[in-house]
Amino acid sequence: MLFLFSDHQSLPPSKHINPTKKVAWSGKATLFLLFLTFSSWPAFARHIIGGSISMIADPSVQGRFTLNLYQYWDDQTTEAGSQDPNATLLIYSKNGNVLVETITLPLLAKTGVSYGNTACAQTLSLRTTQARYSATRTFDWRTYNDPQGYYIVWERCCRNNNVSNIANPVNVGMVFYLEFPPMNVNGNFRLNSTPSYIIPNGEYICINKPFTMPMQATDADGDELRYSLVTPMRGYTSDRQVNGQSLSYTSYPLVQWGTGYSLQQIIPGNPALTINQQTGQISVTANQQGLFLFTILCEEYRNGQRIGAVRLDFQLPVVDCPLTNPPPAVVSNKGQKVSQMQFCQGMKDTLHTESAADWNLQWQRDGINIPNETKPYLVTSEAGVYTVRKSAARTCGRDTVSEKVTVTVLPSPDASITAAPSGTICAGNSVTLSTTLGNGYQYEWTKDGVAMANANTGSVSVKEQGVYAVSVNSQASSCKGTASQRVEVKPLPTVTLTPNSLSVCAGETATLEAKGTGGVSYIWYFNGNILTAKDANLNTTQAGIYQVRVTDAVGCTNLSTVAIVSQTAAPTIRWDSINPICLEAPAFALAAAPGGGIYTGMGIDGAQFDPKKAGVGIHTVTYKTAAVGNCSASITKRVEVLAPPQLQAKTHYRILQGSGRSVTLEASATPTPVTYTWSPPTGLDNPNQQNPKALPTETTTYQVVATTPEGCQASALVTVELSSMLFIPDAFSPNADGVNDTWMIENMTANPTYEVLIYNRWGSLVYLSQGYQTPWDGTYEGQPAPAGGYPYLIRDSDKNVVYRGQVFLVR
Repeated sequence: MLFLFSDHQSLPPSKHINPTKKVAWSGKATLFLLFLTFSSWPAFARHIIGGSISMIADPSVQGRFTLNLYQYWDDQTTEAGSQDPNATLLIYSKNGNVLVETITLPLLAKTGVSYGNTACAQTLSLRTTQARYSATRTFDWRTYNDPQGYYIVWERCCRNNNVSNIANPVNVGMVFYLEFPPMNVNGNFRLNSTPSYIIPNGEYICINKPFTMPMQATDADGDELRYSLVTPMRGYTSDRQVNGQSLSYTSYPLVQWGTGYSLQQIIPGNPALTINQQTGQISVTANQQGLFLFTILCEEYRNGQRIGAVRLDFQLPVVDCPLTNPPPAVVSNKGQKVSQMQFCQGMKDTLHTESAADWNLQWQRDGINIPNETKPYLVTSEAGVYTVRKSAARTCGRDTVSEKVTVTVLPSPDASITAAPSGTICAGNSVTLSTTLGNGYQYEWTKDGVAMANANTGSVSVKEQGVYAVSVNSQASSCKGTASQRVEVKPLPTVTLTPNSLSVCAGETATLEAKGTGGVSYIWYFNGNILTAKDANLNTTQAGIYQVRVTDAVGCTNLSTVAIVSQTAAPTIRWDSINPICLEAPAFALAAAPGGGIYTGMGIDGAQFDPKKAGVGIHTVTYKTAAVGNCSASITKRVEVLAPPQLQAKTHYRILQGSGRSVTLEASATPTPVTYTWSPPTGLDNPNQQNPKALPTETTTYQVVATTPEGCQASALVTVELSSMLFIPDAFSPNADGVNDTWMIENMTANPTYEVLIYNRWGSLVYLSQGYQTPWDGTYEGQPAPAGGYPYLIRDSDKNVVYRGQVFLVR
């Protein structure tokens, strides 16, 4: 815990104003300046005559605060370069005095302080400015959880060295100080703003004259505030270190009072300077001239517990004022002197006083000068205690204050209008406008400025668009409250169902479409029950009554007319299955009932199926009936077209006529099994065998048919040729004697497909003839071949050797 001074137990933040020049009166109102001109030390802050710190919470964002440092400057001692553009605040935790954050505030505003006696202020060269350094900061409030709390410090050197009530004022620094509680209390954010001092009047104290001055603070949270006078702090700054440093201190040194001064005699007098602990008003009847420094401590209490504090440093001069007093101003209203005045909230009224060229006026509310209100009248709309301060216009003299006028603002009836459900309604709906309800009120309602008939109660129900206003009159105070409410009427979205009548076939889907404008959401109904569909279109297979409710972007809804969906039964189709069919089978008629429909698919030719057109494979054939009403039916069949077997057979055989030798006919087919049939059966040992033996008596062509179990067939022709026997001479003599000059072979012409080949003894081919139309004449390459034996081959067209032997050429 940080204890900073001995004459009070804690150091709260404060703000204050201090003039920095003394004035005194001597003899017959001879004026001399008490405020001396300082040495030119630009880095010093002798122009700062007071100030304080405040920390105001933003209730909308946890942890966001506006931090303000207020300084009060004596404009007469402000030098170039002495006004700091920024001020640095240091935040410490009380537990161990640990530095938590350093925050720099820029100079944002400068405001002149109003003096009630302007002539004396000008004569005494009193001009004061309030400077505000400020910034908004969002703290990590969860880390501010020290139960002992926190404090903020700003230090600067040096004070006005003409201050009368502190010892050796040269190079005495100043400390502005504020305390605030933890923001985090058991994990919850504590909303709290520190007290903030009002802007005090520009004032001076006349010696031996009672003096009062309001110095209170305001608190945004409504916490209890307690005031006391405490010893100012001087801190650790000096002429060598004019700015505070971010060091940890257990305490901050206090100023030392001068001889004859103390906390009880800050401004000596009868009585000496005191402060009202509840209101913060200071009082003194000073008996000593000079420039006096004092500090006000404002402590903040919530539920009886002290949670924070703020100090305000301030200076006031005590001067010897002229003894002449102007007559007090008289305040009137409507030509009559008043001490009480009241009017209704939201209204205004005017206070008047006499005007004269010789007098200056300054209006005050609750003892505080109202800036720029120096005219002989004051227009006010606020409650408070009003006075007017009167002083000489051209010479400095004492001033007087008028009697108090208490202004009361009578509350006007709460005429705010509530609209239920809201100020925006849908066409056809109504809205109830309600205002203050209760006894003792009279009501007048208007629509677009025109009085509404029979609308004299606290609520009205309306359906039309317009601006509705109510005047609520209080019978007790005659005060009137007014309010207005705009009612907007939104058109309903449009919706129709298309089509509104629809017949669908059983099992088929019908589509209903919600057409219109403005719709953003849809609710569908089927026979009065809500469906899950949410789109503008609805697909359904059920017969019944349909409606749709459409809602637009502002919530207006509209229900469509009904749409009726009926259902027609589709015809029943009878169609037997189709057995597998061979590719070579003829086209056959399809027989689905009822007739008159359409067949589609591969192999379809009208109402017939042609396997050749379809080809081998499994095919889909669909039959669709003619429409019965709006409905038709369809059925699909699968038709398998089978391929014929693959038949292979030797197609030609030769038998020597009269040889008695038979030949085996060869045939084979895939896939198996298949059956074989040969025709004609003449000359065959078994025409139903795969490979029968044939011995025809004449050349015969047979047909073999291979048949699968499904009846698919393939055929081939096989010829068995009977050839005549050849009579081949063993020798011939090509000697041109007309006898055996060529090698003549008998019956050769009956075998025109035979091929004759003759070789010499070395194996060279010397003769080749197809059909033997020209017999060999014993030559080779145009020359007579030598006598001797010549091997020969006689082959049929299949290159099978029919005859082999040797012929002798005789010369």
